[in-house]
Amino acid sequence: MAAFADAHQSLLTADEFLAFLDRQQDQEKWALIEGTPTMMTRGNRRHALIIGNIYTALRPLARAVGCEAIVAELLITSPVNKHFAAAPDVFVRCGPAAPLARRLDDPVLVFEVLSPTTMSLDRGYKFEQYAGIPTLEQIVFVYQDEVRVESWTRAEPQWSLDIVQDRTAAFPLPRFGSLLPRSTIYEDTELD
Repeated sequence: MAAFADAHQSLLTADEFLAFLDRQQDQEKWALIEGTPTMMTRGNRRHALIIGNIYTALRPLARAVGCEAIVAELLITSPVNKHFAAAPDVFVRCGPAAPLARRLDDPVLVFEVLSPTTMSLDRGYKFEQYAGIPTLEQIVFVYQDEVRVESWTRAEPQWSLDIVQDRTAAFPLPRFGSLLPRSTIYEDTELD
């Protein structure tokens, strides 16, 4: 991760961040962290396979309840923090949206596949920002270097945590009334 530094620059809002992104190279991945554009590390093969597996599993579940699963490209913003924007690896949202929207603030489910370089940011700052989004019901962290999934589910006034490392276990996706097996997430990786 590398932060974009300009001593004279004020904190960017999500809209200003989109204008910033328009000036960057397409292959770069950025997030807006505390109002500062931060370049994110690109994933590896295992990271990409895990994201694909999650999306493939979520897409039909989401469609069955009138929602959509989205992979990495769109930004999630927070209605309570105008200085945050990130593109989760996979997320689900429900309801109408503008066809050409570049950012959304109404996810119901977010998946982040953790890498060693982004783990503390994802599980710390980004978790706090996601947790502040009123529509969000579940945040799931998937480890790419071991079979471990942390599923946080909104249980007012707190979030409840389910950690499962058993390869044969599944964890609940309450929005869909379904389970997602750990084996599905790690399919075709050497961790399956």
